[in-house]
Amino acid sequence: MRSYRATIIIDNGQRLSGGSDQFAARITNSNDNEEDEAYKLETLPRFPSGGHPSSGTLNAAFREFEKENRGKDAEATQVAAAPAKGPPRVSLFDPSIAAKRWTYMRLYGKYVVYLILLMWAFLPIYLAAHTSPNSHVDNLSVWVVDKDGGTVGEAMRQAVQGGLDGAQGLVLGYDFRGTNNASVGTDEDLEYAVWDEQTWALMHTRAANEGATSNITSYLAGNNPDYSPTETPAITIWYNEARNLFAADFYVIPLMQPLVSIASGNAANSIISQFISNNTANQTALSHFVQATAQLSTNGAIEGGLVNFAYTNIRPYFATNVAGVTTVGFVLILIFSFLLTMANAAMRAILAPHLTIKSYVLLRLAAPLLAYIPLSLSFATVTLAFHVPWDTKYTEVQGFGLFWITVYLMMCSLGLATEFAIYVVTPKFAPFAMVILILTNINLVEYPLEMLPGIEKYGRAWPFYHAHSQGLEIIQTITFNTKSHIRQNIPILVGWALLNVLTISLSTAFMEWRLRRKQV
Repeated sequence: MRSYRATIIIDNGQRLSGGSDQFAARITNSNDNEEDEAYKLETLPRFPSGGHPSSGTLNAAFREFEKENRGKDAEATQVAAAPAKGPPRVSLFDPSIAAKRWTYMRLYGKYVVYLILLMWAFLPIYLAAHTSPNSHVDNLSVWVVDKDGGTVGEAMRQAVQGGLDGAQGLVLGYDFRGTNNASVGTDEDLEYAVWDEQTWALMHTRAANEGATSNITSYLAGNNPDYSPTETPAITIWYNEARNLFAADFYVIPLMQPLVSIASGNAANSIISQFISNNTANQTALSHFVQATAQLSTNGAIEGGLVNFAYTNIRPYFATNVAGVTTVGFVLILIFSFLLTMANAAMRAILAPHLTIKSYVLLRLAAPLLAYIPLSLSFATVTLAFHVPWDTKYTEVQGFGLFWITVYLMMCSLGLATEFAIYVVTPKFAPFAMVILILTNINLVEYPLEMLPGIEKYGRAWPFYHAHSQGLEIIQTITFNTKSHIRQNIPILVGWALLNVLTISLSTAFMEWRLRRKQV
């Protein structure tokens, strides 16, 4: 049952005022938000100032209005009970929706154009990282150290120099070093240089094999029975695979191997020629030579056994599951953070109208920073089931804890960046910011910066480079015990987090101040 209220009004809008030619009673439904219905009373004579229509007149008018509206109430009830009808359903090309169809096509086409512009702006940066490494192979330095001082060392240096002089393809950056411990250090010093990333690899006749040429000559003459050319390499190559798997396995070792083989073969031929020439009258020496070469020939090639060479990988990339945790894993960290950003953008609208600007800024910062703690812990914990070697350099607890901190800082670096973007460019274009972050980070995780074009050098300040397992980063140190750059890595990630906190705070405060100022 609906109820009504009556208000006396006059034509100039002043209530209960005398001195007018005409009065009216506005009788409205007090329960519904319906538009007011005015019931006009008959024209009354002018009352004295301050006078009012009689109560009898008003009551009669009200009863007549109520009687007339009973039918309307019944009709309105029937209409309310009927199901609401939406717009008529038509085919896609119906003329009645031509305007809406054009609006949809225009907006959709505009978004496609934006995506094309995004591709042309940032996809070349990613593709350049996979196209240009061959052009910068000479930036991978390789030391050549001759401590033999004889035929073997000379053959090694000549093979490398010949490779440089007649280079038709890819050539590493060979660097000829000294010939003694005083100038290049001991074997331990040279191995440390490879681990310390002073050079990508080292080709040398190490101290243990000093005088390799004389040792081989004595062996051929039967004067050194304890020496075994097949077990004691005359040339040794040290390299650090875990420093960068792609650089070591796809470039450094494959490009060095032909030169080492040439050096080994040339050295063996020279030693044999010199031995025969110097011992033509020494039947005993020649008899031992025949026996030695016969024994070596069982290996299939005299040269390959006489001047042997070996590769020593001082930090092997023994855990391939590390790449899965980092390469795709860090992209997933960004995606998970972005999903949280999208959810936060929708849910914080519940509180935003009731908060001061200071409190709203605090909400925008505290909510993700707190949520990243369980998210990063969850991500790190999942890796335990796949036996990632967190105990290579530290204890497993320490290594896992450092990885957890790294994941948290990555979320702060990348996730908060999307928090800033979604507020500035709105949720409609926030995915563009995520794609830009992916394209400008993922190109830094495979090849070392030395092999990338100059434009990629910005990577030294980018999050992925300092956390990923193929660059100058934390995960590599934890899992493979490579040279630690953690004192550089952590401050870079913390700097990104602080920069995001600053940009979010300033942008939120300014935009909220401007919005609320317009609403006043």
